[in-house]
Amino acid sequence: MKELTFAYYGEKADTIIDATGGQNTLVAIPSAVANYCGADCRNTWRLYERAMSIIKRDEDLNKLTWNIDNPCNLVVSEMMWTGVKIDLNEAQRQIEIYRGRIQQCRDLIWAELQCRDPLETPKQVIEVLKRLNLEERLGFDPFVPEFELDERERLIYARDVTIKKEYLLELFDRAGTGQAQRVIALFLAKWQMEQRISAFFE
Repeated sequence: MKELTFAYYGEKADTIIDATGGQNTLVAIPSAVANYCGADCRNTWRLYERAMSIIKRDEDLNKLTWNIDNPCNLVVSEMMWTGVKIDLNEAQRQIEIYRGRIQQCRDLIWAELQCRDPLETPKQVIEVLKRLNLEERLGFDPFVPEFELDERERLIYARDVTIKKEYLLELFDRAGTGQAQRVIALFLAKWQMEQRISAFFE
């Protein structure tokens, strides 16, 4: 919704990090969290009104919305409320398999790069990926922000570094053949399996 707010109204909506200074909402100043929620509701309502005005002008889109999309939303919400039953024994069996495969990915990455550095946090992953010297092939350092950060943003960035999977996929495509592609593919496989494990607990 924040991207749509910028695209339609030219306004950059604050994130929860902007509102709380990076604090967890449980310990942040209540008024700051309340102001963020209020602004978020306002943006949501404006986007809803805009979407509805477009839907009403298009007969086919109007039929699609009210006869298919909206009725499906009710079914999906009921499914989410009811939940699903999980076979805990089967889940545990699969988790152990995934953990074994994740360790295999770690071992292969270490073997490729001749190191035993930890690979669990985004910061650790970035440090390991720097060993690939991608800047020589790409013509720029892919792990340095391309924008100036003010002091507060710099602190947030230093504490909460993230790597988007889509960005790694782009690096995979541009890295060419050889070691760089193999290592990036292993990181992607490792993260995919870690997400599968997380899904069991959610």
